[in-house]
Amino acid sequence: MNDYFMFISAEKATFPINWMCRKLKVSRASFYRWLRPAAPTKAQLHHNLLDAHVVRIYEREKGKAGRDQIAILLAQEVARVAIGTVGSILRGRGLSALAEWNLVRAEFQIIRLLCKNLWRSVGLTAILREKEFG
Repeated sequence: MNDYFMFISAEKATFPINWMCRKLKVSRASFYRWLRPAAPTKAQLHHNLLDAHVVRIYEREKGKAGRDQIAILLAQEVARVAIGTVGSILRGRGLSALAEWNLVRAEFQIIRLLCKNLWRSVGLTAILREKEFG
């Protein structure tokens, strides 16, 4: 479409715009919309500002805050925002919170393996088994 509109714009001094739009099968209204894009609406400006606030809070929290937490922080700092709106912004940016439970579980597994290796090296497993089954 963009190529058609660029062609019409370049040739509008030679041929009538109405005739070129008909021959290229594009609407005249869409050509004029392309020629003079509308200024962003109040809602679009608000959404862009909100988008910036969500990303700022997400980065400040180092990716650990999810949509619910970000919505709460936004309500405290800026304005009340629906949780779904925050989620939509995060999804649109390809952002998601790190699952805190997965981090805790991974840390627990690491600690467990370290302790197991320590017990083996010191010989504590044999002592623990004797106490359990002895």
